[in-house]
Amino acid sequence: MLPGKMEGYGYFIEEIFIRIARSHPEHRFYFLFDRSTAMEFSGISNIQTIVVKPQARLPILWKIWY
Repeated sequence: MLPGKMEGYGYFIEEIFIRIARSHPEHRFYFLFDRSTAMEFSGISNIQTIVVKPQARLPILWKIWY
């Protein structure tokens, strides 16, 4: 997620990810992104972020991602 570029949906997803990870410390979570993320995961040791290419900036790539 890019700083200053998220809207309501992005904030909602970020909060859900963080709450799920915190409430289930017995599990390891791998979050896939198409670019570096500004999401704040400090203090949550069971989250691993992975950047996967290509970035979903073009409509066809967005369709492949989703």
